[in-house]
Amino acid sequence: MMFTRLFDFKRRIIIVWGVLVILAGLTIFLLVNSKSGLLKVKDEIILVEYGQSVPTEPKYYLDLKELNTSDKNDVLENTKLKSNVKNEIEIIDNIDGTKNEKDKGYASVGTYRIILKYKKEIKEVKVIVKDTVKPELVVPENVEIFLGTDLNTFDFKKLMQATDLARLNDYIIDTSLVDINNIGEYIVKVSVEDINKNKSEKEFKVTIISPPANDEEVIQEVVTNDDGSISVKAVTKKKSVVSNDKSSTSSSPSKPSNNKPINNPDMGNESTGNNSSMNTDKNDSNSSKNDSNENNGHYETFYYCLDHFNETYSKYHTLQELINAGHFTGGCGCSNYGYGETWIE
Repeated sequence: MMFTRLFDFKRRIIIVWGVLVILAGLTIFLLVNSKSGLLKVKDEIILVEYGQSVPTEPKYYLDLKELNTSDKNDVLENTKLKSNVKNEIEIIDNIDGTKNEKDKGYASVGTYRIILKYKKEIKEVKVIVKDTVKPELVVPENVEIFLGTDLNTFDFKKLMQATDLARLNDYIIDTSLVDINNIGEYIVKVSVEDINKNKSEKEFKVTIISPPANDEEVIQEVVTNDDGSISVKAVTKKKSVVSNDKSSTSSSPSKPSNNKPINNPDMGNESTGNNSSMNTDKNDSNSSKNDSNENNGHYETFYYCLDHFNETYSKYHTLQELINAGHFTGGCGCSNYGYGETWIE
């Protein structure tokens, strides 16, 4: 009898513990399942403009607005992010001939995956990087060109500037409306497109003017207008021959004033008229020599700063060299530059 009572007591204890374990398990199950669905994203597809960085922190993608403070902090702290986003790399050439890689901070045009994982929950976000920005194209307001100039060889490109994050295709210049054999004003159309098919188009004016005399050469002067645009004026000067023999180099013209050449102070008190007269006196005796020079030499383009004419004239062979030397937009304070051609034997 005593044994039976003891057995019943133990059985009751086992049953009670069993019920407690089941209740505890059920409670834990309910608690765990009540916390599911905490991982939510704002958008499943995100568009990023080319040149902007793709965020790599979960908080930029998570939708936390319906969570309480505790759950919000837990999701932010424990959500892991993985992606296949890789930024573009710029190769930098060093002076010593070595190369360095520099992270540009933005990814190439394309589609990428962002994987977010919180405990057993996983969400995916698609990131599409698109280039929708047109190239920035700057063209002159007006370009003066001499009557009869071959438009196929005239370098319009050096008067333009196009910038874009993406690689640019070449300019397309339409001069079909220009009648180079008649003095007047005409319209030239230009366009440039990047590799992502974004195109910029602009127009500028071309003014056909009377050609220079046989003993004159042309200087193209780029002048900044009041509205910030530029115009290219064609001015003439007497031809100056630069010999490869440094001892026989002729004097260069002086700094222009109001887009017209004046004397170089290095030439003493001689006037432009005296120089012209001197060339005229020697014209007959040197005519055959000049003809020979024109057949055996070539023209070389140079750029100069209008505010620092004497120190820059015929020294820089590209506009970028002039800028790198601290002139024009390089910081000298001058907003005008000129360019011309010198005859080299």
